[in-house]
Amino acid sequence: MSGHTQAIDSAPVKANASMESLALKVPVESVGSYLKKADSENSEDKRNNKPIKEQHVTAPEHQLKRVERHQQKIRNSEVKPMGASNKQAQLVSNKTHYNPHDPDARISVKPGKARKLNYHCSMAVDTALGVISHAQADFADGRDSQYLPGLTNKIQHRLQKNELMLENLLADTGYSNGFNYHFLAQRNITAWIPVFGRYKPEIEGFPYDKEKDQYTCAMGKSIPFKRFNKSQDGSLLKNYWSAHKDCKNCPLKTDCIPNSNSKKSTDQPMEKSIKEHIVSSIAKEVSK
Repeated sequence: MSGHTQAIDSAPVKANASMESLALKVPVESVGSYLKKADSENSEDKRNNKPIKEQHVTAPEHQLKRVERHQQKIRNSEVKPMGASNKQAQLVSNKTHYNPHDPDARISVKPGKARKLNYHCSMAVDTALGVISHAQADFADGRDSQYLPGLTNKIQHRLQKNELMLENLLADTGYSNGFNYHFLAQRNITAWIPVFGRYKPEIEGFPYDKEKDQYTCAMGKSIPFKRFNKSQDGSLLKNYWSAHKDCKNCPLKTDCIPNSNSKKSTDQPMEKSIKEHIVSSIAKEVSK
């Protein structure tokens, strides 16, 4: 095994659990039960002359009653079979249901396929001889991209124990996001991962000024960088938006932003530089 180039991928592995045995998640206790318990504790504190901080109920009584009715309805409902043959299977999710026989199994689905209880199995293979260098199982409701950092750390640790160095990591677009590219670059690992297909580093009709880090609209108004955000899978996002006063009376507002007060954009500049780096690396390999 050479160790310097590893390829990773994942596949769903069927759990030893059935969709027909799904159970509905229910609240630990009702609102009424919680309020009674709180009143009892407060009364006991009063009897013991303990100082009590003033408390205010932040929801009106009719809202509390509506929540209680909803929770009671959940408790009284019977869980019907939710297998792949049942049309109602598409209504269940990991937020509302679980399998009591295998609580770690998660509902997952691929386009055109029925929902099933699975695990997310990842595997790393050395490209020189096809030797499996690492395998692990995770929850099936996670994305490939969010598991890449953990996989890389474990692969590196195993290779280092055998005096091997990880230099290249191959993966498909499922592992593509700005955070992962940065993570690998910090560890001197070349990311042979295609940039996610829907990513567009440029916005048509809005030229970008690299020095000022801002876009400019057709009317000459600036759309500057405002702040960083992160997506659910850890991607680093840069948010840009224009001033409300610039867009409010703009003659192009109807065509540009008919349902908004300002022009907004989310960019991932890190992925652009990584893409250029990958293209440059490929060119160097071909020229050798």
